Amino acid sequence: MTQRTIDVVPYNPAWPQQFAEEAKRLHNALGNNCVEVLHIGSTAVPGLAAKPLIDLLPVVRDIRSVDVCNPAMEALGYMCMGEHGMLFRRFFQKGHGPNKTRNVHVFEQGNSEITRHALFRDWMRTHEDDKQAYAALKQHLAQTCPNDITAYCLGKSDFVTQIDVKTGFHGHRWVLALTDAEWAQYHALQYSAAGQVIGNDTHLPLVGYQDTQPIAAAFVKQEPTRHAQSGITTHHPILHWLHFNPATTPATQVTLRALLDRWLKEQHV
Repeated sequence: MTQRTIDVVPYNPAWPQQFAEEAKRLHNALGNNCVEVLHIGSTAVPGLAAKPLIDLLPVVRDIRSVDVCNPAMEALGYMCMGEHGMLFRRFFQKGHGPNKTRNVHVFEQGNSEITRHALFRDWMRTHEDDKQAYAALKQHLAQTCPNDITAYCLGKSDFVTQIDVKTGFHGHRWVLALTDAEWAQYHALQYSAAGQVIGNDTHLPLVGYQDTQPIAAAFVKQEPTRHAQSGITTHHPILHWLHFNPATTPATQVTLRALLDRWLKEQHV
């Protein structure tokens, strides 16, 4: 019998203790850069059915300094996966396939994703109808796509967005285009995709969010640079184009452009 990749199980009262023990290990691995570690995701909501996978969110002072801690994270059994589709994040995963046990999402102080995850968790803790609806949706997805984690996650995206709206979340972020809504926004705003290969290691189709709505799109390409003295070729991201939804306010455009510029600058350091 084939083992299921996705298995949604009843709430386990041991999950909070498992989180607390792992949070201590993460604090030690990340050192003084780590301010706190939050328990997020479904295992942080008492009574909510979930995959037996603890999601932890360490808050750090400097996101760039997390990279020097990769050996310490690997010593704990984690795979170091970089930003993994979201600018200004560091993502780590412990285990593979059906044996995954931990996801670690590291964000810098002030990143709106910290607030978004906490608001979602707290809403689920205090709104029983939404909690039960979320559990039913996850159980349905686990039955219909038991071996496709991408389909499982995309199947939850509309529901998660609805809860984000209910919580009153406000914030800005850039992500790699993944959901149907993100791709629709990306294709609507790009002035030409002819001949472009998108979504691989060197071509980055990005979507910018205000609150819960994708309102901007950018195309970034990793361009090669050959260093004359060493002969080594490195790649640096170059912004090829950036477009905003026509209804986007100037203030929001400035905020999202500043985030993107900061990220591009940090890739060259």
